[in-house]
Amino acid sequence: MSRAALPALRYTTRVMKTSANAQSGSMALPVEAHRVVAGRRGAGHALGRLARSPWLLVPIALIALLLRLNGLKWDGGYHLHPDERFITIVITDRILPDWPPNWHMILDPDHSPLNPRSNDPATGQPRDFAYGSLPLYVTKAVAGTMQAVTGTAWTDYDHVYLVGRVLSALLDIGTLLLVYALARRYGRAYANLAAALLAVCVLQIQLAHFFATDTWVTFFATAAVLAFVRAAERQQTRDFVIAGALVGAGVASKASVAFLVFPALAALAIASVRAHRAAGSDKDAPSPWLRTLFLALTTFWAAFITFAISEPYALFRLRTYLDAVGTQARLVRGDLDYPYTRQYVGTGLLYHLRNLVLWGMGPALGLLVIAGLVWTCVRAYRRRAVVDLVLLAWVVPYLLFTIPQSVKFMRYLQPV
Repeated sequence: MSRAALPALRYTTRVMKTSANAQSGSMALPVEAHRVVAGRRGAGHALGRLARSPWLLVPIALIALLLRLNGLKWDGGYHLHPDERFITIVITDRILPDWPPNWHMILDPDHSPLNPRSNDPATGQPRDFAYGSLPLYVTKAVAGTMQAVTGTAWTDYDHVYLVGRVLSALLDIGTLLLVYALARRYGRAYANLAAALLAVCVLQIQLAHFFATDTWVTFFATAAVLAFVRAAERQQTRDFVIAGALVGAGVASKASVAFLVFPALAALAIASVRAHRAAGSDKDAPSPWLRTLFLALTTFWAAFITFAISEPYALFRLRTYLDAVGTQARLVRGDLDYPYTRQYVGTGLLYHLRNLVLWGMGPALGLLVIAGLVWTCVRAYRRRAVVDLVLLAWVVPYLLFTIPQSVKFMRYLQPV
């Protein structure tokens, strides 16, 4: 090779090295970018797995429980909640179980120590009580057991309301678990999200601090709706029995949840349609009409028997019970004038929703709930999913009845 050719060779070598380095550099950037993208995808997958993890429900429920048990003595023992104070008076003055039981007195509804609407000793007239007996009986039983174990007078006026508040908090946690089970139909991530949002909902936390019937009604109503969803999905008799029993327990807590008849009808209708389809493909299948009638009667009797056990004196003195419930209904409609209901004079249809969005849930959660209701309606129209149809059969009639009422306590919307 001549000396004249050496510079050209060196130049060519440098060009080739530069080109190789440029190519290696251009390949390094996509590799690093791929690593970043892969890392982000890995983090996203890990976050997705966490959102879908059933174990996430444990810290959510614990946080919810802490929020509901914190500050249970918020009023310093002064009984500042009027409904709670009235219920405390009723449970201490009118629910007076004895052992061994005096069956003659118990079976006399006029003077029974277990009848919250027994006759007033001073006037001889039935005493008013618009709520159900089941919360009274359970709270008294728990307080009596605690009193026997600890020696503290948990059944008296200054202690029993604290037992009632703890039970309200626990029932609200039960409602959270039921909401999780319902939302599982939409996916585990949605179930965790629903439980988390309910855990920090202001209205839920507030009402769980009161010895009142709202958390009881909400628990039994949610449980009944879940049972009706399961009944419509599986069409098993025991599911309808459980659902009917939960309806009876709910009405024995407060009569306003009688609207649970609508999800019951929805579940029966779905079961009937599926039974007709099965009969069309199986000639040996039982009559779908008889099957539907059997399920309807089973649900009714389960509800009736549970109500009779939990609220027995409503049947012994039906007129007195209906008068108490009717008085409360007239108050809510605005037919009766009480000082504490005058605040709602002149409020419109949007008052309930405005208060719920601004104060009961907060704007973010409140608007999300409204958007979720609209989305569920659209989804039910498009897919005819069982969970959507049964849920809407409960929520829509209840809202259509409650929102136009004259008295608009925000707690009236808690069951939905």
